[in-house]
Amino acid sequence: MAQGPRYRRSFPLVLIALFLYFTLRRTSSSASSASSSPPPPVDNRYPPVSAHSDNPTTADHGRLWLAFHGILRAAEPRCKSPKRIEDHPSAIGFKPDEVDHVTLPEHIIVETEDREILKKAHSRFTSLLSSRTAPKLRYTPGTKGIVSTAGGRYLPVLVTSLYMLRKTGSTLPVEIFVADKSEYDEYVCAVLLPSLNAKCVILADILDYSPLDEGLKKYQFKIFSLLFSSFEQVLFLDADSFPMHDPINLFNSEPFLSTGLVTWPDFWQVTYHPSFFHVSSQQIPTGFSHASTESGQLLVSKKSHAQMLLLSAYYNFYGPSHYYLLLSQGHPGEGDKETFIAPALILQLPFYAVSTGPAVFGYRKPDGQWEGGVILQANPIWDSRLPKGKVYGWGGKPSAPPESFMTCHANLPKLDPISVFGEKGLAWNAEGKPQRMWGPAHDMVDKVGFDIERRLWGELRTTACELEGKFVPWNDKPKLCETIGQFLKHMADK
Repeated sequence: MAQGPRYRRSFPLVLIALFLYFTLRRTSSSASSASSSPPPPVDNRYPPVSAHSDNPTTADHGRLWLAFHGILRAAEPRCKSPKRIEDHPSAIGFKPDEVDHVTLPEHIIVETEDREILKKAHSRFTSLLSSRTAPKLRYTPGTKGIVSTAGGRYLPVLVTSLYMLRKTGSTLPVEIFVADKSEYDEYVCAVLLPSLNAKCVILADILDYSPLDEGLKKYQFKIFSLLFSSFEQVLFLDADSFPMHDPINLFNSEPFLSTGLVTWPDFWQVTYHPSFFHVSSQQIPTGFSHASTESGQLLVSKKSHAQMLLLSAYYNFYGPSHYYLLLSQGHPGEGDKETFIAPALILQLPFYAVSTGPAVFGYRKPDGQWEGGVILQANPIWDSRLPKGKVYGWGGKPSAPPESFMTCHANLPKLDPISVFGEKGLAWNAEGKPQRMWGPAHDMVDKVGFDIERRLWGELRTTACELEGKFVPWNDKPKLCETIGQFLKHMADK
């Protein structure tokens, strides 16, 4: 009984403790309930799909691919491919004065049922891409660099382009993506490229985290090299494309600073099939201010345009089966070329399409026909400063001035010493005498300000001399280092 008063005095304290306990428990429960409720709607245009890492590793990119491959598979368009009406429809030239009213051709057939399946799959992909758990692109923040793809016997083309890049004074780092170990050359990748501030990246080391049923096809390598590059800001160049001037200012100037995506034009009008706009839930535009894209070069920020790159990857992943036809319909250059502006438009992301038309160098074939094998593209900095309505380089328009050009995309001949200086190379005429490939020197000076072909000869010789006896695929090829040296002496004043 003596303890009764003490218990009575402590009873209010017990009540207070119980009150605080249940109050705090209820608050905690409410917070937990709120955290487990569905997240607020995400703006589909700008989901959080880019992330930086100080030095992304192969494992980082592999985990990205593992997650992203699952999304690609979940959004597979399980329907028939569009049917071609004709394999090679007539090209439609771009007309800068008629951009407000563009009639899209219809050279493929997309059946109604297939179109609806494509639409649902496209919608599923964009929905998965906009979720808070969507994969994040990896890159090193603040970095700028050049990315390309090559491999095997095509590595000498890349090496020549790299020498041409370094001739401009550029010190930008370069990443070259090769498909797998069979395309990797020990001397080029482990010895030569590092001496030029470049390196090989084996794409299969990343893709093996979630293996493909079939390997990547020709036009699919570009987008995957962009996804897995370590650079935040990327100038992509085809292996046979090189700058004629140091490209560093492209990263630091308009129009790239305000847009994050710069593309260059092909000679043709865009040829999207009308069904593409239904599939991607868009209204069909009445006009297109830009030409089709020549994707031998592309300038993009992975930070600002991560979602565009992932949607582009979707179009390329299902490109051979569906989207290349939907976007190009068999017109010239069908492949990845239209898979960059299209997703930017869908996602309402800014881009700058260079307005100046491409120029061309070419040569006469043995039968006398002219072959345009080299495409010259304008500097977007110069292009963006043109007065409104001032257009160069298209039919009926003045030629762009020499200072306007930035890149040279040499499709024919391929820029390896054997293709140019071998027995049937374009450096020799029908009698086996030395000749110029792309026309008189004064024409080049008039067009681009200097003799670009003469510079190329020198770098082709450097490639030949550097790789002879070291590049395994050349073991049974003629030795051309000395031959090119003699050619240069003969052509010294030509």
